[in-house]
Amino acid sequence: DELRRLGLPPEIERDARERFPDRSGLLVVNSTVAGSAARAALSPGDVLLDIENEALADFGALEAILDEAVSRELSLRVARGGELLTVRIPVEDLHGLTPAEFLEWSGAILHPLSYQQARNHGLAPGGLYVASSGYALSRGGIPSRAVITHIDGEEAGDLTRLEELLAGLYDGERVPVRFFRVGEARNPQIALVTSDRRWFPMRRCRRDDRSGRWPCTPSPAPPAAPVAAPEEVSWDVSGPKPARALAPSLVFVEFFVPYKTDGVQGTSFSGAGLIVDAERGFVVADRDTVPIALGDLQLTFGGQRTVPAEVVLLHPEHNFALLRYDTALLGGSKVKSAKLKPRDLKSGDGLWLVGLTSRQELVARKTRVERRDPVELPIPNPPRFRETNAILSTLTDLPPTVGGVLADRRGRVHALWASFSTQRDRKASSFFAGLPIDAVVDALDALDATGELVWRTLGVELTLLRLADARARGLPLEEVGPFATAKGSGGRVLAIRRIAADAPAREKLREGDLLLSIAGEPARDLRTIERESQQPRVSLRVFRDGRSESLTVDTLPLSSKGTERAIIWSGALLQDSPRFLATQRGLPLSGVYVAARWRGSPSERYGLQPTMRIIAVNGRATPDLDAFAAAAAGIPTRGPVRLTLRDLKGQPRVATLQTDDYWPAYALSRSGRGFRRGRLEPLYAKNP
Repeated sequence: DELRRLGLPPEIERDARERFPDRSGLLVVNSTVAGSAARAALSPGDVLLDIENEALADFGALEAILDEAVSRELSLRVARGGELLTVRIPVEDLHGLTPAEFLEWSGAILHPLSYQQARNHGLAPGGLYVASSGYALSRGGIPSRAVITHIDGEEAGDLTRLEELLAGLYDGERVPVRFFRVGEARNPQIALVTSDRRWFPMRRCRRDDRSGRWPCTPSPAPPAAPVAAPEEVSWDVSGPKPARALAPSLVFVEFFVPYKTDGVQGTSFSGAGLIVDAERGFVVADRDTVPIALGDLQLTFGGQRTVPAEVVLLHPEHNFALLRYDTALLGGSKVKSAKLKPRDLKSGDGLWLVGLTSRQELVARKTRVERRDPVELPIPNPPRFRETNAILSTLTDLPPTVGGVLADRRGRVHALWASFSTQRDRKASSFFAGLPIDAVVDALDALDATGELVWRTLGVELTLLRLADARARGLPLEEVGPFATAKGSGGRVLAIRRIAADAPAREKLREGDLLLSIAGEPARDLRTIERESQQPRVSLRVFRDGRSESLTVDTLPLSSKGTERAIIWSGALLQDSPRFLATQRGLPLSGVYVAARWRGSPSERYGLQPTMRIIAVNGRATPDLDAFAAAAAGIPTRGPVRLTLRDLKGQPRVATLQTDDYWPAYALSRSGRGFRRGRLEPLYAKNP
């Protein structure tokens, strides 16, 4: 009945029934591929009668005929709306229509659009398909499963032309890219993409049918970047005095992550930064905006001028990072150092919240401190930086911002209005609160001549215990006095909640100890503990098991540089064990930490899980990246590897895998010129 409705003549139907008595129908054209010879010759609904005068009624016969006629032209007879037509169509080689090469660029995989994808989405084969968006494309907003048509106004054409266009961009060059999603060909879009030739290799790989492998050839090196010319920025701000005073001190911060070290929860971050030293180009931003050292950082001044910047330091214990930009790029712009005014805030204090919105608009609103509470955040999973040992301020009135400052009516800054990373319902989340500016002032004062933060810690996480609870633990009444009368203490005692596995204090302190004094002074608040701990050794008096004890405890020096080196090996991102394993999980900082892995890599195929630590390779101990590089150097391509592991609970595990030359090993390291990518060996040359 359906064939009759399509217009199949009765005599053709009778002939077909005689030829194929066991069949109940004929082949009908359902669709044709855009741009193909079949699209020009056939229409949906055409009933296929015969090919080269050979009648057929099933797919098996059709496939056999086509397989024997590759690269030749065939004559087809079809019935279309009651009319019999004869058309000639070339038979193309399906193997030849399958992509035989691809381009790697900034972690993206691009290749000609396959016949199968074209057929599924009504597209012509041969467009430039984004199989995996990688770093630069995803940063610009181009997803996987998109088709690129133009680069900087030039038609992308084929893969050779695409390689020429991309290889001709210098590192950091921003160009418009026209594309469409495969299911939305009628809705083309334009994205601004920043070229990346620093973080990932660029190469072209072609299938070798003799070996069955895909050897790769490096693409041409990028041209040198031009010297950036200085540009002046001006601010014309009306409104309340705090807004006018702070506008030249606030910048919009954007941070992009090519490699997810240190448990970082995303790849793109933005927020507000505060200029604390305009002469040296120092800016402070929270660590939910700049969470790690490894990445691309840029600052926008007044919504007018965007300049690159670098991470100078990540505070090892508090939620802020110190950034630096080249002041020469702003010419004579009247940027200003913010006036920092440490002050003990109290509930009910009137303040101005001055910040930036996600659209880089300045906002200012008069508000009040609602509460001041000690921060007690859950342990994140996977592990990452977590704020501890701080008193945070919340506000009664919250305008929408991506960050800013809490200031007085003269524009003097009392606190950073910062975003804090936390975890809720097993998912990463964040909240805003005021971080006292004295933490920033102390860090700036502790910078040495080279600009490095010299910071020490007891290595303990503290909690505030009510005096009533301290008394219930046996704290004598004579010990309560200094805490009951302490300004701002709220009648509380500091108790040890956790002790880091790498801290010398672990040998002398215990969880649950009450801190009574430090360096002979009452241990009344968190800032006192922190400041006194900047000495190599401190004297403490603690209350434990019904009595007080006097102790001398060594402090622990901490690095503020963040993770400065990593290895990509078998599709896994490896780094030295991050310190938060010691502070949050009580684990020793030995072994090589698996920070991430790539889909389809040997690490994924063989089950090497992120957050594992590699303790040994083929029985050879790997306490750090240096040892791992030495152990991995002797493993042949496609050779077997046995990995001894530890999980986040410290339990032993084992994994075996086979290396693969499709996933070459390389290193990332930071030097005076920033991060660079290279072979493994340069990473491990000791700095003089």
